[in-house]
Amino acid sequence: MDPVRARDRGCVASGVLVRRSADPNVEDNFDGLHAAHVHPLAYEQLLEQDGLRRGVEDEEFPLDPSSAPIDSVRNGLLLFSHHHSRFDPYKWSVNVDDGYKIVSFVPDLASIDGRILALSCRDRTDPRSVPDELLRWHFRQAVLANVMGAGEPTWDFDNPPGSDVMACIRNGPEPEKRMEMELVTRLRVLM
Repeated sequence: MDPVRARDRGCVASGVLVRRSADPNVEDNFDGLHAAHVHPLAYEQLLEQDGLRRGVEDEEFPLDPSSAPIDSVRNGLLLFSHHHSRFDPYKWSVNVDDGYKIVSFVPDLASIDGRILALSCRDRTDPRSVPDELLRWHFRQAVLANVMGAGEPTWDFDNPPGSDVMACIRNGPEPEKRMEMELVTRLRVLM
């Protein structure tokens, strides 16, 4: 089982848990739940400058053994897809310093604003938990992006199957920077 699913067992924003199957031969139904990266993989080089690399990289709990250490359970949250689509562009985040309260920076149609982030992903006794510093980084980016208009740019990395990824990059925002991130991400596997 995916390590983020195993740790969180449901959406950490809404608190909705996946029911465990009574039959051990039947997999639990995680439809609609996605593992979201707290610190985007595209900004891996910023981890060092922000002093977050040690807290995020995790060779003991990688999501994919062939991926970079930043792609770890410590950098992931299990979210319903509609929460994930608003988390990545910093439309909502978690204020660690206000009791892990979820703060929505846009109209909150899903009613998660003011909820408390599930304990499963922030339990300090679990070595797989997301570091507070990482959640603070995401919250800071959300404040910068929504209040000051100055956070890190957000890009849609989920191109539909069969789409022209190069055209999406060329015609999207900041094509030079996005292409650089795409190359770094793909070439990292060869290192």
